[in-house]
Amino acid sequence: MWIAPNWFKSFAPPILSFLRSVDLNEKIIIPFCTHGDGGFGKIEINISKECPNSKLLPGFAATSDFDDKQVQSWLDSIGILV
Repeated sequence: MWIAPNWFKSFAPPILSFLRSVDLNEKIIIPFCTHGDGGFGKIEINISKECPNSKLLPGFAATSDFDDKQVQSWLDSIGILV
């Protein structure tokens, strides 16, 4: 799992460098982004393009007013126990 800001409808260039520099084949990727109003934009699409052999689980796009209940509901929906 990683967290990144939505940066012009995608992830910031350092995230792209990271995705290209590590072997994420057959790994599970769970995106989590922060945003002001853009949601995921194309973040999930771009992750899928960069990591075609990884499993991408549904992510969570947080604004400044998210709360613990929303996070717990998301984690429950993707089967992550905390």
